[in-house]
Amino acid sequence: MTWDEHHALCESGNLTALVAHLGEEDDPIEREVFYGATINMTHQKHPQVALAIGTQYIEEFYKTPEPFGPGHPPDGAILKRLALLFDPAGYEEDEGYTGDLERAIWVCQFALAFGVTNDGTKGGFPGRLLAANTTPLNEPTGSAAPVAPDDEQDLRMPNTIPPRSTSRCYSRATDVQRLVQIFQNSGRLAVESKNPETAHANFDLAVEAYYQIVSLCSATELERSVTQAMQTLAGDFPTKVCINEAVGICEKADKLKSIKTKLKYLRNAQEILERGRARQDNGYPSITSVYDQVVAYIKQGEAILEKQSKNADQQRPTQNVEGVHSAPPPSEFRFSCPNCTRHIRVPISLAGTAAACPGCGHELTIPQPTAGTL
Repeated sequence: MTWDEHHALCESGNLTALVAHLGEEDDPIEREVFYGATINMTHQKHPQVALAIGTQYIEEFYKTPEPFGPGHPPDGAILKRLALLFDPAGYEEDEGYTGDLERAIWVCQFALAFGVTNDGTKGGFPGRLLAANTTPLNEPTGSAAPVAPDDEQDLRMPNTIPPRSTSRCYSRATDVQRLVQIFQNSGRLAVESKNPETAHANFDLAVEAYYQIVSLCSATELERSVTQAMQTLAGDFPTKVCINEAVGICEKADKLKSIKTKLKYLRNAQEILERGRARQDNGYPSITSVYDQVVAYIKQGEAILEKQSKNADQQRPTQNVEGVHSAPPPSEFRFSCPNCTRHIRVPISLAGTAAACPGCGHELTIPQPTAGTL
């Protein structure tokens, strides 16, 4: 298809012909370029055509692993345009279309689930998702999978599994093996990611993949296996996302040199863990174990800070015979943890005291300084 022919189809809003050409285009790069150009040329004059093409673009990632080439993530510019098209704020004076906030949220969640955070704005897709989630929902106007009334819901669905939200990660994919792969990968990322937004986006994706698998494989061994895995994921997720976020913050704190800044990060992690402990659920022992370690690190940091403050008050510069200030003696020395060999620098005043290694948590006694460690 020539550029002029493509432009003519976009001007006329001929969705059928545009979709037909996508089905004939075998080159993945050309196909993605066609998606982007079509959305750009139709979003103002024919927004519904742009929405349909954009939705099909997303669904390619459900049907085929890496549809546009190995290591090629979804195009952030296409997803941004699609999110803007779904955003009801852009249609305040349009009587024919009022937008679909839930679908706009879906696009942002899809982007984050596939690791796309940058959309050319300061807040990126995380900021766009946060803004959308604080907007009151209207009745959905976009197409979505039908949901049975409450009295017709499948009684086999366990209570521990979250209800399905058709606005999240919905596709018409029918490849069961691909859905299983999406479920497994999303579930793994949900319980491993130290970014809570990424974790929640992948959890939502896993829930949607689960319901699609169940709808395609009812009363089969695969359904029973996936249901058991979904129950485990739903039970573990609140604890995992709490601990992972706190651990991620502690890892950032460990890279800082300032004790005061370290304590600020550690106290933030402590607050996150306290909220997790307040739930008093099955994850309480695991969260408490991490919480106790963080509290110990905070106490250790506070003790070091207090010692440093006292030493600073006591230190006074000395004068030699010529009246020139001589260099003050070293106030710190370093040693290695006998367990993980990490190099640790501490004030000399702490020599002989007990402490925990900031790297591995091993309880140790701080040795006396030597000439080689000052």
